[in-house]
Amino acid sequence: MVGVTTLYAYDKILNHNPAFPVAAKTLAESFQQPPQFASAVPYAGKACNVDSDCNPNAADSTVGCAAAGRCAQLACASDGVCVQLKPACNKDVPGSCDPYYVGIELAASSFLLTGLDGTPIINPLKSLWIDCYYNAGAWIDDPNQALDPPDVSDATHLQLVVSNSLTEMTGCGGGWQAPTQPTDQARVWVVIRDDRGGIAWLEKRAIVRNSQTP
Repeated sequence: MVGVTTLYAYDKILNHNPAFPVAAKTLAESFQQPPQFASAVPYAGKACNVDSDCNPNAADSTVGCAAAGRCAQLACASDGVCVQLKPACNKDVPGSCDPYYVGIELAASSFLLTGLDGTPIINPLKSLWIDCYYNAGAWIDDPNQALDPPDVSDATHLQLVVSNSLTEMTGCGGGWQAPTQPTDQARVWVVIRDDRGGIAWLEKRAIVRNSQTP
């Protein structure tokens, strides 16, 4: 397969790939703030043999929690790692087909070009956009959208942007809807691009099991 891509080169300007904040929430912490589906860090589950290995409290290991659709329950996947558990979409189970917002934290400095000495260039700011993909389930709305730039109207805001203290929250369309069939390989990929050829991406994962009918 042969392809062509554009590479940008400048004499006095540096462009860095979009970045996710270092102090981002873990996947489990993100799920604890419903209705979230993704955090700003790649998925890395701990090793397990059974579901109880993933849930320190016995009360958290019930499938009924997943049927509610909005709790941070973990389950053990077939490849031996703990993954967030979500109920399969079932029209007979209220709430099971509700979408999960794909929440992403992006460092606001991702919109800035810099000089060779690291001085931020605020005019112009870069244009960024997000593309989201999946291998199971569905998007409720268009998962491809432009991202709003940060406020750099004065020195205070500019310093926040440069220090990455300010982050931009974004998401993919109207959210991700779980598939109707069980799987422990449900994945969502979030890709951030800029207009200078920069790119960053994340992979999110969920176990989907049948909901409990009332």
